[in-house]
Amino acid sequence: MDIRRLDRRTCSELWGDGRKHPIPALKELTGDEASIREKCTEAFRRFSGLEGYKLDAAFAAELYFEILRIESGFALRLAADDLVWRRLSVQVLPDLVARRWRTGTDGLFPRDHFWFKPQRIWLKCLWWYCHLARQNNRGSTVEVLNYGSTDAIQAIVERPGSGGFRVDLCREIMKRLTHRDFSIETLKRLMKLNTAKSCVIEPAFFAGGIAGYVDSLIEGLSCERAR
Repeated sequence: MDIRRLDRRTCSELWGDGRKHPIPALKELTGDEASIREKCTEAFRRFSGLEGYKLDAAFAAELYFEILRIESGFALRLAADDLVWRRLSVQVLPDLVARRWRTGTDGLFPRDHFWFKPQRIWLKCLWWYCHLARQNNRGSTVEVLNYGSTDAIQAIVERPGSGGFRVDLCREIMKRLTHRDFSIETLKRLMKLNTAKSCVIEPAFFAGGIAGYVDSLIEGLSCERAR
């Protein structure tokens, strides 16, 4: 998939003082970038009535399953490249990102969600959030996403661990969101506990495998509450 890269220095120059979001570089888009923009724009039209996390969840599924599909050439190496996400955010889809992340009380657009902090770039967060929440098919994945929240995105995407994302582990944890007694607050605490535990325990080798490991984390949280 032909998506150009955009470095941090150029982003800073294009960003200016942050009072206006950059203008899409329509004449400079590659064929793939133009197609991505067309599909994303159409998706935003369909999701025009959604705000906040409802927009996040709906657009994440569309972005991951239809627009930037692994099966269509959006390889994991591209998904892991911050320069690719900066290009999409600042030169391909800045006006769409601005619909989700408008100016704050200071009159500035939040640069973190456009390009400044890699772990906060909105498009990147949505794609990886959906990848890490993926279940057997789109329908079951959307069901999991519908139980999430902005805090869930932060808990899952912003805690990759020293060895990067543990995809199977994240998917098992996210699946638990559909359980009646599993809340977003539990998810956040579970991810923190996992960060500590996974330094000394290999989840895949745990009794019962990854599911058994997640069960043990939940039991650990229950013991903490009982103290």
